[in-house]
Amino acid sequence: MKITELKTAVLKSYEYPLGGWVLVRVRTEAGVEGVGECFVPDQTGRGVFAAKQLIDHSFAPVVLGEDVLDIEKIWEQLYRICGGLYDRRGLAMHALSGADLALYDAAGKTLGVPVHKLLGGCFRQQVRVYLSSIWAGRDSAASPSATPSCSASCAALPARGWS
Repeated sequence: MKITELKTAVLKSYEYPLGGWVLVRVRTEAGVEGVGECFVPDQTGRGVFAAKQLIDHSFAPVVLGEDVLDIEKIWEQLYRICGGLYDRRGLAMHALSGADLALYDAAGKTLGVPVHKLLGGCFRQQVRVYLSSIWAGRDSAASPSATPSCSASCAALPARGWS
């Protein structure tokens, strides 16, 4: 099942009004679409557009025409690009993660199985949720008055199921 299209779009939110995520879409010759995303934490919005350009102009020529089920082969090719550009860390790896997610999504849909089956199968019936970061607002670091409200919000999270 050959990949015929790789498209990206920048997504914005209240935390990142200039863009913080790249949505990655992979489409196969059978019309199967896989969707992935990568987060690029840059309040200026420049990083997200750099990741988009990397996917559009460096990853796409490698991915197009490949079999969507050859995920490891494609991943290794993209990883080599990352190593040549950015020393295999940072923004390039963020971009790679978005493409990787889209490839796995398309492969799972092609085979008619959930992605966790492609990754070795079910391991747990439940997964504890956690919060790894909290956005407190663009001006929160400069505003001492934001700290008490942020602390109160964090203290309320366990009652809502977060740890």
